[in-house]
Amino acid sequence: MRSVLIVATCAALFSCGGSQSKSPSWPSNASVHVTVIRDDVHPTYRCDGQIQTYFTTASFSCTAEGFDAWDVRGYAEQFVLSDVLRFWIHDTGAASPTAQPDIAVDLEPLGDRYSGWATIILPDGTFFGHPGATAEAWIETP
Repeated sequence: MRSVLIVATCAALFSCGGSQSKSPSWPSNASVHVTVIRDDVHPTYRCDGQIQTYFTTASFSCTAEGFDAWDVRGYAEQFVLSDVLRFWIHDTGAASPTAQPDIAVDLEPLGDRYSGWATIILPDGTFFGHPGATAEAWIETP
C-alpha cells in the first residue's frame, strides 16, 4: 500500500510539472534582508530584518504607530510554492506562542529582488494579524 502511495504521489508531481516546473528558487544557504512596510492604513508599521535560510532563523526590528519598538527573533519556516516563496517568522520569546506566525511574508521573484505582501502581529496582546503591508527582499552578498 505504501509503494502505491509513493508511485501515485510521484506521478501526480511530474504530471503537474513537479520539479521541472518554473517555481521560484531560493538559496539554501543565504542571508536575506526583508523589509515590511504598511504606511497607508492605521496602524502603520515597519519591520526590517534578516532571515538565515540555512539555519532557518530570523531577526527583525519593528516599529508601529502607537507602540514602542520591539524585536521578533526566532525561527523562520520556509515554503517554496509554485508561485511564491513564503516565510513564517515565529518569535521564540513571545509571551504566549501561537501557531500563527508573528510575521508572515509571501514573495515573488522580481529580477534580482523579491516583492510581495506581509502581515504582522502587533505587540498589543490580541494576537491578531494586521495585513496589508508590502514586502521587499534581497539576498545579501558577503
